[in-house]
Order: sequence, then C-alpha cells, then structure tokens
Amino acid sequence: MPISFEYKKNSNLIESKISGVLHFEEIAEYFIKLNNEIALAPNFVEIVDFNDADDLVLTFTALNKLSELYQELTAKGHQITLFCAYNNHAQGILDMMMPLFHTMKINVLVCKSEQELKTNISIFKSFMANNSFKPVREKASGT
Repeated sequence: MPISFEYKKNSNLIESKISGVLHFEEIAEYFIKLNNEIALAPNFVEIVDFNDADDLVLTFTALNKLSELYQELTAKGHQITLFCAYNNHAQGILDMMMPLFHTMKINVLVCKSEQELKTNISIFKSFMANNSFKPVREKASGT
C-alpha cells in the first residue's frame, strides 16, 4: 500500500507517508481504516508526507466517494491536514490537488520545509490546547 500511517494518540496526530503512484483504492482504504479501525480523539491533526509520491491517479467518480469518506473523518473531529512537500514534484502534485481539497471542504496547509511543518504543528497544538481553533467548513450547495 502506498500509504503507511501511524496514529500517535498522545499528540493526537496521524502521521502518514505516501510512496509511489497513489490510486483511488489506496486513498479509500486509508480513509476506511481511519474511520473504522482507530479510536481517534476529537480535534486530531493529520500530517501527510508527500515527498516520495510519484503520481496520483483519480477519476471524477472516485472523488465523490472520497468526499463521502472524508466527511466521516470530519465528523470524528478532523481539523486540518498538513502536507509535507519539500520538493518540486510533491509540490506540483499538491498544487494540482488543491481545487479538489477545496471542493471536498478539506482544511489543508502545504509545508514546504521541515521547519515550516514544525512551526505549524506547534501553532496548532497551542490552538487545540486552548480550544481556539475552529475551522470554518462551508456546506456544499444543495445540502
């Protein structure tokens, strides 16, 4: 599976790593595991290391299913996904995905260096400790 992950309960972080070519089936399997197999605490933050991703293969139909699976994570308390993209290739793939994240109402931040990631994790931990981070999620039209 091109997605490996670990849930760190003490810090309430999901740390994921992407490698190779990423397909819908792997993303769906990842979301299903997070939704059904792990007792996630509210207000968790996801960190996705995208530096070893080679490509992304998705269809329009698959996006609708991913959106449904992601909404289950939102209901469990997902706050934000921090993507690690320290090289041009990873940044390019994520640039292409940004409209998809917006459509799916996913709160994302792309970190282009390890220092930027550490800074953002520190900021979000501070907000979470004070319960002051409340992301705004718009409802999709017609819902």
